[in-house]
Amino acid sequence: MYEYVGKASPFLVLATLGLFDGLLQLTVLKPGVTSVPIEGASLKTLIK
Repeated sequence: MYEYVGKASPFLVLATLGLFDGLLQLTVLKPGVTSVPIEGASLKTLIK
């Protein structure tokens, strides 16, 4: 491929595969953020 198409072709193929993989992961895995409130210790407990 390097000889027939040019120097940039392998990198363009890898970039396309990476982009495709990222889009596929976004659609299949459906990432989400869930916030869980964390209740910390009181200042009095921390000073002891």
